Amino acid sequence: MSYPPERNLTISRVCPTPGCNVVSVVMVNSDDYNKWRRRDKIQDAMPYLSARQREVLITGVCDECWDKMKEDDEE
Repeated sequence: MSYPPERNLTISRVCPTPGCNVVSVVMVNSDDYNKWRRRDKIQDAMPYLSARQREVLITGVCDECWDKMKEDDEE
């Protein structure tokens, strides 16, 4: 596979935070996505994604809610 791999799969996630209906979209390579789903570490399967993009895939939490949670942790 050439690097970076073709991003041929679109993943949409609705933020699970109560009252937030933001839909986040992440484009990935389907083979890499399947590697992750088969238990590869996400950072190994898709190193071309940012930490935020990987977090969206794992939890679905949007950027704004993630920032809010981090602010709450710091208080």
